[in-house]
Amino acid sequence: MSKFGCSCGHTIVDQTDYLPYKGFITKDQDCEKVYDGIIKSVIDFLTLSKNGEREKWLDKYFLLGYPRDLSDESVLWDHISSIKMNYEVDMNNAINVEEYGFKRDLK
Repeated sequence: MSKFGCSCGHTIVDQTDYLPYKGFITKDQDCEKVYDGIIKSVIDFLTLSKNGEREKWLDKYFLLGYPRDLSDESVLWDHISSIKMNYEVDMNNAINVEEYGFKRDLK
């Protein structure tokens, strides 16, 4: 389940998973941006975590109220799920994953 906060204060939730008629499509022109952004953020997570700066990464990619005691797996699952959701929200507009996709608020 994806969930992220909007700058207006609302929480956007997608709680309809495993439906036979639901899927995910990434435009060919956006695939490289999306996957490059995911890889860069995961490398950033691993580097900062290794250096004892996991909190710094959480501050960068999550809102203040995000739980700090989750496993690395849960954090990365939430992060990557939110990128997918951000892409779904903005797929009719031009996207820049590095600039937009990893922020936890909508402009």
